[in-house]
Amino acid sequence: MKTLKRIVSIALAVILVSCSVPLTKAIDDIELTPPFWGDIYRDGVLNAKDVLKCARVAEGLESTTYEDRCFADVNLDGNLTEDDSKTLAALRVGNISELPAESEAEIIFKAPSKDSYNQGEELDTSGMSVIVSSKKDPSVKYILTENISVSGFNSSTIGTQTLTATFRGLAFGFSVSVNDPAGQVDPTNPTTPMNPTNPANPDSSNNSTSQSGICHWCGKTHNNGFFQIILGFIHSVLVFFFGKKY
Repeated sequence: MKTLKRIVSIALAVILVSCSVPLTKAIDDIELTPPFWGDIYRDGVLNAKDVLKCARVAEGLESTTYEDRCFADVNLDGNLTEDDSKTLAALRVGNISELPAESEAEIIFKAPSKDSYNQGEELDTSGMSVIVSSKKDPSVKYILTENISVSGFNSSTIGTQTLTATFRGLAFGFSVSVNDPAGQVDPTNPTTPMNPTNPANPDSSNNSTSQSGICHWCGKTHNNGFFQIILGFIHSVLVFFFGKKY
């Protein structure tokens, strides 16, 4: 009995599509715009197949993906029911001009958690998602993480990059930075680089000519270092025999 009711319900949805317009008029496929509400077959158009499948999924006779359930929920009430297939059918025959979800949906893009990379690292899209919710009822929410493509990332180019994430014809922009690992600073000593061979910021502890100081032999200023100490000693001998103005 329950199965019979489901079959009748599906048949009514199909009859609604075919009989709500004059018999002499053919019902053309409706071209949809992103994010393609009701396009369960993902071919960019709304046709009788979408209406029929929506009805079958709503009645539990077919299964579908979480993402397709989201875009088949054209009434955006958090449930896929016979009402959604009837709404699709009404759009098909011209009884309504748009689906409720087109005006009621709020779509937010959440960028990946990682936004800083070293040269050569691969893009990490963990945490990236598209969130679809109802403006009227915020409790109705779909969090979609699949079928999101990203373009524009180049791990060999240092600096800030703007990437584009694309989902069901919608495009979202977000930024990441690519750093040169050779220029990183030792967090335990910000004045000393992790790469002391970099002449732009050398490690003072490994450079024998990095500083100057007062000679303890004569009181004058000399550069520190082994050879400078020897010269300072010779200088002090000259000072001893000839005075400070030798």
